[in-house]
Amino acid sequence: MPGLLAAVALAIAGCASAARHLVRPPLESEGELIVELQPLPSRQAPQSDVSSVAAAGGGGDRPLELLLGRIAGEPVQTQRTLARGRLAPGAYDGLVVVLRGRGGEPATIRVEAPFSIARRHATVLLLSARLPAAAAAGDEDDADGPRVPALTAAVAQRPVPAALGFCSSASRSEVAGFDKALREVATVLPAGRAPWGVAVDGFSNRAYVALADEDQVAIFDTGTGEEQNRIRLNVGDQPREIGLTPDRRTLVTANAGSNSVSILDTAAMTEIGRIAVGVEPSTVLVDRRGQRAYVFNLGSNSFSVIDLANRMLVATIGTDEQPLRGQIDRSGTRLYVASARSPVLTVYSLSDFSVQNRVHIGLGTSGIKVDSASDLIFVAKARERRLLVYDPLALIPVDRVEAAEGATYFAIDDAQNALFALSPEGNTVSVVDLASRRLVARFDVGEDARAISLNGERN
Repeated sequence: MPGLLAAVALAIAGCASAARHLVRPPLESEGELIVELQPLPSRQAPQSDVSSVAAAGGGGDRPLELLLGRIAGEPVQTQRTLARGRLAPGAYDGLVVVLRGRGGEPATIRVEAPFSIARRHATVLLLSARLPAAAAAGDEDDADGPRVPALTAAVAQRPVPAALGFCSSASRSEVAGFDKALREVATVLPAGRAPWGVAVDGFSNRAYVALADEDQVAIFDTGTGEEQNRIRLNVGDQPREIGLTPDRRTLVTANAGSNSVSILDTAAMTEIGRIAVGVEPSTVLVDRRGQRAYVFNLGSNSFSVIDLANRMLVATIGTDEQPLRGQIDRSGTRLYVASARSPVLTVYSLSDFSVQNRVHIGLGTSGIKVDSASDLIFVAKARERRLLVYDPLALIPVDRVEAAEGATYFAIDDAQNALFALSPEGNTVSVVDLASRRLVARFDVGEDARAISLNGERN
């Protein structure tokens, strides 16, 4: 049974089974190159198969791991990860890309795009593909064979901290930094082993990352991307998700390995409290006033209520089987809890933790999110490419929103009024405009993705 619960915990927290991912150790003597294929409108799609991608220079061409086998347009703005690989530090000339067009003949394209690789750092290269003007207008291939798209590339520029969001990738030992406005990955922060929960402090330009396999919380400068420090937990804690209070003074970690919660002082960078909770706490929710944390215990079918000021357990409340996570309504009076093995969304009163309602939403729930601006409830399903939108009063579905399949983790950008939905099954983040409730963009993130966090996130 413990093994089963552990496997379920991995899936719930935003990843597939570890057996499906090759776990890469943290960078040491090498650096890494990530090649991102920039969005291409459908009408200009080159429709070319990609045979290989290599880094040019550095004493020869260095093959990269090919992650995308085809260049093609998408119905919505979509950035895809084409290739990536670890390289020796040094200067490189660009890329060598081998394509196959409709005629089947290979075409080797050398893309001039000087970049450098530094030890224990990652470089993101943005690759753009465009067809010749005649082909883009719909002309057929001429007698000389298929038209080969023109490729250009440039090193991505790091966005200002206010524009950044972050997504952890456990098997890649990294955190992807994406531009919230452009909706594309622009930087990658190499991290320690099994990065899981992420929390952003926009005031201090810090990003906190829980390292599940190192029992630590890493602290990054979001302006430079450099790691600043680490907060050490107890051996075997295996921290999962983390939550930051609105005043940014307190960080809460759900320690699945020790069935505990740590309360961390972000100024002193040390643990100031530790509370025993249920079995395998995996997700955590800090309320909007920073007074309480709600920790959801996957292994004991319960959630624990923590008084943060007094650093004590207030209550432990039973739930349906395998609680995924909880969300608080706009008024701060109700807590919605979804469970992996229950077709019911349970509504608890936060005054006395009594059950106010039980709403049938069907089996297969993978994640939920409440938009505090509208009070609407977004529900994701494991095998559905859509989000169900529930009215908070009638508690009935009022809309459906397209998104990638099986979203597990959500964050809302307040300035753009946009919902970012993480779908680990496809290593994808979908971006939904909340005003129109339409899917407007997608971008790839690293495998085994666990959590996302935004600078300027709506709570």
